[in-house]
Amino acid sequence: MKLHFNPKYLLPRLKRTSHTRFLFFFLSDVLIIILSLYASFLIRFDLTVPDQYKQFIPSFLLITLIVLLPIFILKRLYHFTWVYVSIDILISVFNAVTYGFLFLGFLLFIGRAHYLTLNLPRSIVVIDYVLVFIGTSGIRVAKRVYYEMFRKATRKNENKPRLIIIGAGDAGEQLIRSIKQTEYPFTIAGILDDSDIKQNTSIHGVYVLGRIKDLPKISAKETVASIIIALPSASSSEIKQIVATAQEAGVAHIKTLPSLASFINRNASVQDIRDIDVEDLLGRKKVSVSLTALSELIAKKTVLITGAAGSIGFELVKQIYRLSPAKLIACDMDETGVFMVEQLFKDESATLPNNSVKTVSVVANILHKEKIGSLCAEHRPDIVFHAAAYKHVRIMEREPDQAILTNIAGTWNVIEAAREAGVKKFVLISTDKAVNPSSVMGMTKRVAEMLIMYYANAIKCVAVRFGNVLGSRGSVVPLFKQQILSGGPITITHPNMQRYFMVPSEAILLVLEAAAIGKGGEIFVLDMGSPVKIITLAETMISLAGLEPYKDIPIIFTKPSSGEKLFEELLTDKEHVGASTEHEKIFIAKNHHPSDTKLFFEKLQSIITHAKEGGATEMLKTELTALVSAV
Repeated sequence: MKLHFNPKYLLPRLKRTSHTRFLFFFLSDVLIIILSLYASFLIRFDLTVPDQYKQFIPSFLLITLIVLLPIFILKRLYHFTWVYVSIDILISVFNAVTYGFLFLGFLLFIGRAHYLTLNLPRSIVVIDYVLVFIGTSGIRVAKRVYYEMFRKATRKNENKPRLIIIGAGDAGEQLIRSIKQTEYPFTIAGILDDSDIKQNTSIHGVYVLGRIKDLPKISAKETVASIIIALPSASSSEIKQIVATAQEAGVAHIKTLPSLASFINRNASVQDIRDIDVEDLLGRKKVSVSLTALSELIAKKTVLITGAAGSIGFELVKQIYRLSPAKLIACDMDETGVFMVEQLFKDESATLPNNSVKTVSVVANILHKEKIGSLCAEHRPDIVFHAAAYKHVRIMEREPDQAILTNIAGTWNVIEAAREAGVKKFVLISTDKAVNPSSVMGMTKRVAEMLIMYYANAIKCVAVRFGNVLGSRGSVVPLFKQQILSGGPITITHPNMQRYFMVPSEAILLVLEAAAIGKGGEIFVLDMGSPVKIITLAETMISLAGLEPYKDIPIIFTKPSSGEKLFEELLTDKEHVGASTEHEKIFIAKNHHPSDTKLFFEKLQSIITHAKEGGATEMLKTELTALVSAV
């Protein structure tokens, strides 16, 4: 019997971890520094090092290792994924090597009287600098080069379906790089982009084949089976047009990347690819924000978010975490929701390992004044985002006391605690239902707006008002999805019912931008675009499910609930839009404050007292209506 020798059975396979990666590259750098120094002497002296210099090599080598290796560690040259190495890693290597040799040169200068320095040719330092950079950067790109050269050659023979990337911007480039580094089930045939300057160019060896309108022609030529829309800043109308063009070309497999807010401080990858959703076709707006302004608002600050487990609060937590605050405090009364926030912190920490945010999650009810006060006193937040509120119109019509206590008294507790803790900026998340309110929920949010404006002299208080957030808990989108899964029917209160909609991530981006430009005392109104008919939303969701509206899934109409409007307004009659906002999608509503502040607070305190006592529903509604109407 013939025996086969296989060394892998004699030597245990070393498990690849972050520690083994660190050890591998650390030892590699030590070896490279040693070899580079010896090579420098050989190059300087034409391969024959004079005996008078040989004795100085070990001493200079020791100094070089002591200087360079700590700098390499500080510059995090051992924290990267080998196959995904990018130009950023090479820049970090260049900076680390340059700083190291500048410091080494400084040490040689101040020790210029020492015998070692006197006998060391200056050209050795220059040659060594070049060789160390080539060696340390070369070993880091080696696997990537191998992967690109040999794996790419192998893949050319694979019989994979072909796809087109729509968009040759940053997201497109990052996506192409990610696809090339993974076993994605499609091969990239090309890119389409409408920019003139990008025509006939290439990204990572993938060519821009034409414009988006050319998709039917290019699809037939390249036998395209799929497209990926890599345009995070595209509006719903633009995405809808691309989807229509793809369907016309016979491409059934249509994917997209999330909106712009998902890529704050991180790159797009294959993990971000998802199906087209109703938010993409109806809710996405073309949003551009100043990341510099957002960073100045949040970075290295202590931020408190109330209602952190709700739809808006959760998105606030996610985006603010990515802007690198010093400390992020998430507060909510829902303990299960707080658990989900803690899980989000873990996920974000894994995705952004360099983001050293201190996170605190707290289960607390904003009605507990002492608890909120101690929370603010302990952490001393710089900014408070107040998102805790009851939002469901129909339920709050039945429970006006709870709406008054949470949306008004709770807001009062938070703003008072913020004032006492020296908070610099307070942001109230408001709603379009606070405009000419006809519902209890809308009236309580309007009173909350008036309440925080009273504190604008002590704190920079702003309110941000926007419409419905697509996909939020309790909204029509999850309800319609459930009704479609159940086979229908979809129920709508009125055929003419319409609402302003926005994708959560984009709404929060604008909230943060408004908070950044707010000076105090403003009510900001977000440009929600055109209102969407609820029936159009229902029809779109049925179509996305691969079904036919009215035939496969019936749509029936009931009637509007008490306090429910057919459409929402964004500005009240007594307000006008200011023209001084720095952002084209953010407006300032100039509103009137209570003419008699003392009387306003007396009535407000009376309503809160009656609510605490469980006052009659109609009495509370009457008092609330009178308070709002008097302003």
